[in-house]
Amino acid sequence: MGSYNRPFTAKKNKNHREIAVQIITLLEITQVQAKILYSISLLATYNPVLYSMSFTFCLRISFFLPKRCRKCWCTRSFRYKMIIAPLFLLAFLGGLLSGYAVFVEPCSITIAEYDIVSENLPDAFDGTRIALITDIHHGSFGTCNLLDKIVRMTQDQSPDLILYGGDYVRKSEAARDACFTKLSELDAPLGVYAVLGNHDYWKLPQMRQAIHNAGIVLLENKAVWLEKGGERILLIGVKDLWSHKSSLIGVQRELAKSDFTVLLSHNPDYYDAMSPNDRNLIDLMLSGHTHGGQITLFGLYAPRKTAQAKFTTGLVKPVDGRTHVIISNGIGTVGLPIRFFARPQIVLVTLKKSP
Repeated sequence: MGSYNRPFTAKKNKNHREIAVQIITLLEITQVQAKILYSISLLATYNPVLYSMSFTFCLRISFFLPKRCRKCWCTRSFRYKMIIAPLFLLAFLGGLLSGYAVFVEPCSITIAEYDIVSENLPDAFDGTRIALITDIHHGSFGTCNLLDKIVRMTQDQSPDLILYGGDYVRKSEAARDACFTKLSELDAPLGVYAVLGNHDYWKLPQMRQAIHNAGIVLLENKAVWLEKGGERILLIGVKDLWSHKSSLIGVQRELAKSDFTVLLSHNPDYYDAMSPNDRNLIDLMLSGHTHGGQITLFGLYAPRKTAQAKFTTGLVKPVDGRTHVIISNGIGTVGLPIRFFARPQIVLVTLKKSP
């Protein structure tokens, strides 16, 4: 049958490089990241085990073929065309996409921009920009530290209001201190506010103190009026839905149909926990928690969802009320330290007065 034969010549490699270039262009990554992925892909491709597997597969299949066909089936050229080439191509693509999911996408923060238009918005707040940062999960196992990038990218956007959506760190005091020391560098004209996520109830008193020391106002079923140019809007923050303590009861007296109201809730499923009346009083709800699915099928399907599949990522327009819901992909990861077509993001919302 012949000895092991290196399956790729330079000419054959050219086709795979062209495929890699097309994929790299699609994924919008840098040249340095592309070189890393290409190296990983080659390691996955030049694997003698794959060649041995293909030869064994040929032998097993040949037993079911007529004798006159066995010799043709197991020749090197036939094996390369029908088995080895497709197998190595799949290995190459698998190595490329795996490297992207582990080393590239989790470190590539994007800015997701949305416009919210409302007739209830005061004229003074027309053009107000809100930055939503959520699900940092600092200290979790992964390939990159994103705190510096979060601060730099947020500062570049010059938001009027900064909101944190919870899930800041893993269960580590060192990670907690490092996270809020860095976040303390951010400030905004209308203030910096936060809510807690389901991962933040570990050593809760210390978590609250760290948030306070960073100059961040923690909202736990509380409301605050934001004033600008003699006018104001209402900001509400609720406890995490999974804590079974999230409620709007304590702030309902502040709610009025004529006011523009923003609700900050870590879990977007809190939308379904609100009464129909509350949905008619809240204009905008900002959430995280879902990580955009974190690992998706090319952005088309996300196995990891909230209780309501509609609340995975992006903007959900009002159906039974006036509440727009925006769900961020967040920043960090949980479980496997990978992301696939669910890029980490900072959400930037621009409020606009309707004509």
